Amino acid sequence: MLNKKRLGIFLVLISIVQFFSFRVLVKYAKEAILAKIIDDSSGICEHIGDVCPHVQITDLTLPVVMIYICISLLFLLGVVLLLSKKKVLKKVEYDIPENLDSEEKKIIELVKEAEGSIFQSELVEKSEFSKVKVTRVLDKLEGRKIIERKRRGMTNVVILKK
Repeated sequence: MLNKKRLGIFLVLISIVQFFSFRVLVKYAKEAILAKIIDDSSGICEHIGDVCPHVQITDLTLPVVMIYICISLLFLLGVVLLLSKKKVLKKVEYDIPENLDSEEKKIIELVKEAEGSIFQSELVEKSEFSKVKVTRVLDKLEGRKIIERKRRGMTNVVILKK
């Protein structure tokens, strides 16, 4: 997966190249259309009024403006991606007492790895303790105000207190 900065640089460069390439292309396209019209009419332009119909035929203003708008949007998207900052999640520090037994430490570590909250059923799976053992360890930790349990459906969410 491309990161945002690289994608932003790529989009900005592509839009710049497209802008100048398209500019040259439009210039030569207008000249080619006008040259063909003049060749077809033997170089004689008989028009009434101020505007030559040959020039009107080569007027590509609307499509050109629409393409420039698309190129500009591509450029802006690239700039936004370049300037966007990566969200950095702050690691929350938890005050955990030193005098924990090995089972309590294992449960606390699993909750910390889950960024401070985990389903009790997941603790049973990850700790490889029985449901009863996990419940008893959580009861002790909750009594010491290290964790908090909240009921969620058929299971509990275990939350580390800060």
